[in-house]
Amino acid sequence: MAGVWELDEIIRADLLVTDGPSEEKAKLFMDRFRGSVQYTEAHSPALPGVRFINVTSPGLSKGRALEALAAHLGIRLEEAAAAGDWTNDIPLLTTAGLGIAMGNAHEELKAIADHVTLDVEEHGLAAAIKRFLL
Repeated sequence: MAGVWELDEIIRADLLVTDGPSEEKAKLFMDRFRGSVQYTEAHSPALPGVRFINVTSPGLSKGRALEALAAHLGIRLEEAAAAGDWTNDIPLLTTAGLGIAMGNAHEELKAIADHVTLDVEEHGLAAAIKRFLL
């Protein structure tokens, strides 16, 4: 990683954890850069055996990204809807006027969501769009 930060502005990177050795490497990375970056976890239903560790600059989140997008588009956050399925989506759902958790979402996300839709495999996003946006 030496010198990478100086090459370009890095907004986000991901660590992929699939087994014991990659878990140990991720832990070493996280210990080394703790305090200079922040970490959140994510997953993908398509890759159930993979744990994603998002690495971002401190203070960045999906919620902050939604704030910037809404400002760029000239819409109020109360008019924005957002959907997610994992704990890294908490800032996104709490920033949006309507926070939607997928049916297969982490329980912590479901607890703060305004609405819980169907699972990803059951086309939950399409169901939420049909219910709230169409």
